[in-house]
Amino acid sequence: MKMVKASVSVVDNSTVTLTRDLSQSHDKLVRIQAIKGGKYILSTGERGFAPEKIVVKRVGKDLHVSLEGEDPDAPRLIIEDFYEFEGQLIGMSQDSTYHPYVVVDAEGGLEAAFLQDGISSPLTLDRASLAGFEPSSFAVSGSLLSTSAFSLGALGLLGVAAAGGGG
Repeated sequence: MKMVKASVSVVDNSTVTLTRDLSQSHDKLVRIQAIKGGKYILSTGERGFAPEKIVVKRVGKDLHVSLEGEDPDAPRLIIEDFYEFEGQLIGMSQDSTYHPYVVVDAEGGLEAAFLQDGISSPLTLDRASLAGFEPSSFAVSGSLLSTSAFSLGALGLLGVAAAGGGG
């Protein structure tokens, strides 16, 4: 099975504080530290849309995250101390609004924050969007570009600067 390119962005209040690419290799999982009240935006592909379905597993205070169809016991992302803080997994739908991830079979939209230790569960984007959470509300670069895309852009700017300054 081909793994999808994905990334996670950590949002503190309305500021993106960290964006990390999630490795497409099972031996290079990404670990990030949870923050109080943090939002964790999962995105895939060039446009940054959320994976529609994910699988999460609670392991102690940590949240293990795998994309749909991947082994939940070999996660791509671990959010350390997720259960110590009041965080939320979210994603951008194709209509460019943000939605929380909720348990697939839950009535009333149960979130990952309510999983019991050692239990895994499939999650999907909720139909209800997050009120007041818009890309324009980000204080620092509202872009959800992956770190690799950011690096390529920076290299391009360096190339232009070098070409322009050689005279």
